[in-house]
Amino acid sequence: SDHFYAMLRATAGQVGGYTMSSAQYAQRFVHPDDIPLVGVEIQKALETTDPHYSSQLEHRIIYADGETGYITVSIFIGKDDQGRTIKTYGVNQDITERKRLEEILKKEQQELKLIIDSSPIIVFYKDKEGKFIRVNKTFAEALKMPEKDFLGKTVFDLYSAKIAQGMTNDDQEVLKTGRPKLNIIEQYESARGIRWVQTDKIPICDKNGIPVGLIGFAQDITERKR
Repeated sequence: SDHFYAMLRATAGQVGGYTMSSAQYAQRFVHPDDIPLVGVEIQKALETTDPHYSSQLEHRIIYADGETGYITVSIFIGKDDQGRTIKTYGVNQDITERKRLEEILKKEQQELKLIIDSSPIIVFYKDKEGKFIRVNKTFAEALKMPEKDFLGKTVFDLYSAKIAQGMTNDDQEVLKTGRPKLNIIEQYESARGIRWVQTDKIPICDKNGIPVGLIGFAQDITERKR
C-alpha cells in the first residue's frame, strides 16, 4: 500500500509497483544483519499447524534514503482446507523514534550507574515500605553482598534491631514530612565491623508531591569519630 511505501520513505513508482517478492523486499529494505531473524519468523509462520498462529518481532530496516530505522511486525497466516499455509500477511509499524529514545535512556542510565558506583559514598534508594530498590557498589562492598541481594530487603534484614529501628525512624520522618533529613550521625554493621557514617536522606516524590521513597547518601566518618 502507499502507507507501506511511505513508511519506507519511498513510493510504489520508485520501487516498481505494488508487487514485490519477499527476497526483493529483504534485499532492499531489511537491515542485512536482521535478514536471518526475519527469515526464521517467516519460516515459523509457514510451518505452524496452528490455524490462529500469529507472532511479532522487531527488526531494523534500511529506508529508501539509506538511513537505518526500526519497525515492529505483526505476522498472521491464512490456511487452506487441508491446513496448509497459503499466505502470510501482517502489519508493520515504524518504531524508530521509540527505539532511539530507549537507546538514549539506556545510555543515560549506564552513565548514571557509572557515576553512582564510582562514588566512595554509600548510595541507596528505598521505597516507602523501607525496602531497598537499588544500592551502589560502595554499599555492596561494605557489606560484602552482591547488589542484587539487597533488593526487597529492609535494614532489619541487614542489621541488629536497635540500629535498624533508628534508621527506620529517620526514614519514616522523611516520608511523613516530605523534607530531607541531613547530617544524621549513626552506626551500621559492615563486613569490617561497626562503622560510623554521616547520612543524608532525601524524599523521592511523585508528580503530586507525595513521597514514594527516599534516596540516601552515607559517608564513612569512622576515622574522624575515633
